[in-house]
Amino acid sequence: MSTNVTFNEVAGRKNFGPDHALVTTPQPCVMIATWNKDHTPDVMMAAWAGQYDYKQIVVSMSKHKTTENLEQTGAFTVSFADIRTIAESDFFGLVSGRWNARL
Repeated sequence: MSTNVTFNEVAGRKNFGPDHALVTTPQPCVMIATWNKDHTPDVMMAAWAGQYDYKQIVVSMSKHKTTENLEQTGAFTVSFADIRTIAESDFFGLVSGRWNARL
C-alpha cells in the first residue's frame, strides 16, 4: 500500500524519504571511554551509534580494547564528537589503545 506523504525540506539536511533504509543514514560519531586494568583511560571512536529509546542508546562495536574493558568493568562514558573535540576524536579514531597506551 502506497501513501502520498509531503516532507518539509530543512536547510542542511537530506530527506531520504519513507522507503529508505534507516541503517544507511548518517549516524553520529561517539567517543566511548573506559578504564584499563591499571586505571589508565582508554577511548575509542564508534561511528555507528544512535538512540534506542528515551533512556537508552545503541552502539555497534566489534572486538576492541574498549570492549574488553567494558566486559571486565562495566564502566564507561559516551560523548558526542563535535567541532570542539575534532582533534581528540580524530586521534582516538586513528590510534589503537591496544598498541598505544598513552593518551
